[in-house]
Amino acid sequence: MLTEQWNALCLSSDPDIKLTVNEMSARGFRGFMMAHFFLWQNPKNAFTFGSRFGVCERLARGHPIWKWITKLAALAKQVIIWSNDLDAVNTAKRILSVDGVDFRTWEQKHERYNMDTKDCSKKFNHAAAKYEIALHDG
Repeated sequence: MLTEQWNALCLSSDPDIKLTVNEMSARGFRGFMMAHFFLWQNPKNAFTFGSRFGVCERLARGHPIWKWITKLAALAKQVIIWSNDLDAVNTAKRILSVDGVDFRTWEQKHERYNMDTKDCSKKFNHAAAKYEIALHDG
């Protein structure tokens, strides 16, 4: 998922999303990853957050982080498409409850390493499949 987002950012021609040559560097990729970590963890201390990624406190707060978050938000507008038919007057209303569920599985054998952490669940500390389930009562 992150690789697809990074690829979309690098290839986009939209001025809100388009990356500069400097932003497509390893330093830019670190900023991209920091923005994802910031959105996931919401760290309270910029010094600790910056030290996790090996950058100074100034780069771990304010504009350097929010620049990437704004690019991700603009990318989401292109990827998540709301059909206008759903806003029509005669459209049936649907109320959904969505939840993510981890399901423990056998670990797939990796061709090179003794462990494959790609499908690891932090909940089980074990290989797992991740499902997103939507429920509708109607």
